[in-house]
Formats: sequence, structure tokens, C-alpha cells
Amino acid sequence: MRIALATLNARLVGGAETYLDLLVPLLQEAGHDTTLICETDAPAERRRITLGHDTSGQDTPLWCVDDLGLERALKELTRWRPDVIYSQSLSDADLESRLAAIAPAVCFVHAYHGTCISGGKTFKYPVPLSGARTCGAL
Repeated sequence: MRIALATLNARLVGGAETYLDLLVPLLQEAGHDTTLICETDAPAERRRITLGHDTSGQDTPLWCVDDLGLERALKELTRWRPDVIYSQSLSDADLESRLAAIAPAVCFVHAYHGTCISGGKTFKYPVPLSGARTCGAL
């Protein structure tokens, strides 16, 4: 299976990137080809997510929207022909939507983006108050 991993940053800056750094080698050991598309690839002093090699020994491709521009990054990903997109905490809703048009997409929500409309887990008005509803189906 060809799995495109989509994330905010290609560098190890937080939990989502650390998760992908552990996941990529496991997916490749299981016989899957992977690629990475990200919004940014900075700061340079941080180690990049482990990319490894595909089943034919080729280096895993990396497409960065900040470096290539959105259209070229999406064109390269489309040309790679992923079977599925595994998205991790993107900040650009347009990118997330356009990825889903390329292949079936699964989103791993590492934070409250997508689960809490404000992202703050609270009601802010008239006073801050935690939400009482448990996350899940209505």
C-alpha cells in the first residue's frame, strides 16, 4: 500500500512528528511505501522525521508546501498516486481538503483541532467555563 503522511512540520518539534518518526519505519517494515507532505520544514537545527526508503530502495519523497508551493507539492503527491492519506494535525484547512480529493484520507487529531470549535476546550463568554460534553458521537 502507498501511504502518504501529511503533517504540519517535517522536523521533530512535537508529539505528532515524534509519532510519525516512530511510525514510518514500522510501516516500511510491514511492506508499505510511504511519503511525507508537510506545510513547513523548519527549524533546520531540529532533526527531520525519519523517512527511510520505499520497497524498491528509493529514498522516501518529501514535499514541503513552504518550499515548493501548494500547487507543485500537490501535483507531486498526485503523481506519486497514494492509496490513502494519513493526515496529522495540519493547520491549513485548504490543504487538508485538497489532500482528501487526491485519495481517501484519515485524520489523526493530536490536539483539540477538529474536536473543539474554539480549540480551547472552554466556553469563553461570559466567563471561561469548561465544556461538560464528552468527546464522541452525539
